[in-house]
Amino acid sequence: MKRLNIKNFVLALMVVFAFGCEDVLDSPPYAELAPDNVLSSQKGIEALLYSSYDYQYFGGQSKDWVNISECMTDLALIREGGEAGNVAPFSNWTWDYTTPWINNSLWVSRYRSIREANLVIANVDGLDAEQSVKNRILAEARYLRAANYAMLYNLFGPVPLRMSPSEPGDKPRASDEEMLSFIETELDAVVEDLPHPDSRPSGYEYGRATKGSALGYLTKHYLNTRQWQKAAETAQRLMDLDYYELFPDFPTMFMVQNENSPEMVVPFPCTNEANTGGYQNNWFNGAMSQDFLSSPKIPQFERVLPVGTPWPTNFSVRDWVVDSFEEGDTRKNLIVDEYTATNGETKNYRDQRPDNARNMKFFDPNAKGAFHGNDFPYIRFADILLSRAEALNEMSGPNSESVDLLNDVRVRAGVSQYTLGDFASKEELRDAILQERVWEFLSEGKRREDLLRHNMLVSNAQERGIGSAVEYRRVFPIPQNEADTNMAIEQNEGY
Repeated sequence: MKRLNIKNFVLALMVVFAFGCEDVLDSPPYAELAPDNVLSSQKGIEALLYSSYDYQYFGGQSKDWVNISECMTDLALIREGGEAGNVAPFSNWTWDYTTPWINNSLWVSRYRSIREANLVIANVDGLDAEQSVKNRILAEARYLRAANYAMLYNLFGPVPLRMSPSEPGDKPRASDEEMLSFIETELDAVVEDLPHPDSRPSGYEYGRATKGSALGYLTKHYLNTRQWQKAAETAQRLMDLDYYELFPDFPTMFMVQNENSPEMVVPFPCTNEANTGGYQNNWFNGAMSQDFLSSPKIPQFERVLPVGTPWPTNFSVRDWVVDSFEEGDTRKNLIVDEYTATNGETKNYRDQRPDNARNMKFFDPNAKGAFHGNDFPYIRFADILLSRAEALNEMSGPNSESVDLLNDVRVRAGVSQYTLGDFASKEELRDAILQERVWEFLSEGKRREDLLRHNMLVSNAQERGIGSAVEYRRVFPIPQNEADTNMAIEQNEGY
């Protein structure tokens, strides 16, 4: 299947160079930069669309998303290298409106994606193409815009709803009601015109939006805003597409040769090639130590010397997570403790210091230096199953369907199944689902939102002795760069 290569076209490069180096609100008017032929041709419009995907994918830095979510919670930590400095404000809960990752990784990339989507929306009517093609491109752009706003809402609360490329820079935040209504209405509306994942049009690259993509984002949005009935119903709509299914083998699911599987609802495509216009997954390069050569847990991979030097960052998993897996859980097979070092010695990460195991689920035997080709799984079908299970439980307490959905994920992992009688209360089943999500989605950046929607994010940090964890930090501050250029915006309370 042809894959989305975001900067594949010369026209896309024109767009990126024209817009990509500007601050979000300081860009010159689009008409001054984009020639008419770019905005009236299908290739030109799709180049802008690809640029919007570009920014939605965190500019290739999905590791930032994972490390923010997991190092500020109880799953992971980073103690060395430049990455330790970047993540320290999140680990210590001391971030503020000047923290670079809040501006660069969480805010700017979202609004740049929205900006490009707005430009597509404003110009697609003039495209010389069949109406069905224009409808699909419009649906893609609306999807990208709404998906980014859903992400922003979860991170910052209500933000300015920028709906066209010609709006003034000074714009206040939308109300909570306006924000929710827009996200939900848009994601639901675009489902009709997006292709079914099993019948993508010719030339429609893997990674572009489908009906499942929109329903996946909408399911997670409803779940994270505690709209349990709608979350359950939307998850069922996605399941009723009769396309998505669990990949049979968890440890190999993330390998490059399996990345097009029907488990992936919203993948962020990556490549192991530098300078080809695609993105590279560099998670593994941050997880393995500089003396790592190979491990019996991932026999398919052996580091090629002398190239492929890992970063001195050591993305590490906390001991309680490693020790919590049930015997025989295949998901633990990707968590490396014992390894062969470059000097030939057998070593064990956990013998070296506490909280030092490594999750190596994103490894590529054909990696080129730091560049691995494993796609980043932003939303998987397992997430949809567990989302419906959670929503049904929150609505009515322990029920057979929630337990069955939970067991679907557990059977794939090779562990024992639950029975309805194992859960005496809604709280007990909730705890089981949240724990399952730890095992299933480790290193996929979901822990912050999981704790947040159950009012456990702050208390979880406080229980770990973090005194700076206070309620207003449930959301991040509006970045200083935005406050400096948008005189109408109000800062989040407490910052």
